[in-house]
Amino acid sequence: MAGLHLLPLLGACAIGSFLAGAVSSKRNNTSATLIVASALQLLGVGLIALLDAPEEDTRAQYGYQAIFGLGVGLAYGAATILTGIHSSQSEDHAAAQGAIAQARVLGGCIGIAICTVVFNSTSSNSLVDFVTPKQMADLRRTPLAVLNFEPPLQNIVRGIYARAFAEESRIMVYVCVAMFLLSFATLERKRTPLEQLTAAPRKNSRDTELSDLGSLRSV
Repeated sequence: MAGLHLLPLLGACAIGSFLAGAVSSKRNNTSATLIVASALQLLGVGLIALLDAPEEDTRAQYGYQAIFGLGVGLAYGAATILTGIHSSQSEDHAAAQGAIAQARVLGGCIGIAICTVVFNSTSSNSLVDFVTPKQMADLRRTPLAVLNFEPPLQNIVRGIYARAFAEESRIMVYVCVAMFLLSFATLERKRTPLEQLTAAPRKNSRDTELSDLGSLRSV
């Protein structure tokens, strides 16, 4: 069910990746796309951070997820194109593309680790006054343990979890603010043409071309 509830984010992310390529299909608009993508992510996370009470109508979160996911997709696509344009003439092209792919995974791992620490510390410090040590241990094993609590205690736990989630979202807001400001560093007075992507790479002594394979066979 958690996966189903995240479909708006994942679907919007896919659409954003497609749009990033379409926007720069004829002209290099990657810098502007990155700025817009950062703004959308900041807006989406900022709206999600407002959901800090369990009794609130959470249906709006699907729209907030879509805004955030669209920004993520646009950023993925634009960053990949931008890196390709500026490294297409270099022997570091493959390494640059690999660094972009690795940054996504590494950033996700760091983000999950930070948010997990924040969530656990925030919720544990607040729950200690309301639950027994056994109930705390059950909650740490699975949040579904709350279903075995009395209704008043369930509401308390849900409220604490909602505030802990909002705290995570606020940290993401700070990250998105930094990303939005840094995205302006990609602006260029003269945009690098898209032809860089299709231009032939410079040959050096370490390159091996297909045309050289004939001479290698005779060795």
